[in-house]
Amino acid sequence: MFMNQKSGVQDVTLGTTATALYTAPANTVARLSSFTFTNQDVAARTLSVHLVKAGSAPSNANRVVAPYVIATNEAWTCPHLNHNLNPGDALYALADVAGVVSVYGSVIEMSKA
Repeated sequence: MFMNQKSGVQDVTLGTTATALYTAPANTVARLSSFTFTNQDVAARTLSVHLVKAGSAPSNANRVVAPYVIATNEAWTCPHLNHNLNPGDALYALADVAGVVSVYGSVIEMSKA
């Protein structure tokens, strides 16, 4: 088994529709290790996060962070994203205003081969 810790998400700002931030590669189990969301706006914003199984879409059933209010200039490291993603599973997120909440995330990828 091969393990690789890497920056899975960087230089990304959230949009107003749920968008895939990271998808576990084929033959790989990915461990979400740390994800920090930063509100760059002058007003509080809300964000939501989904862990979506391969072949599915973001929905209330797979939302793991309900609308979370992130204060102006707050950097919030989410304690709820310490999960494994199987091949093809993905992390999705969105905010109430596009382009003002940035995200940086680290993952540990473990090959299944």
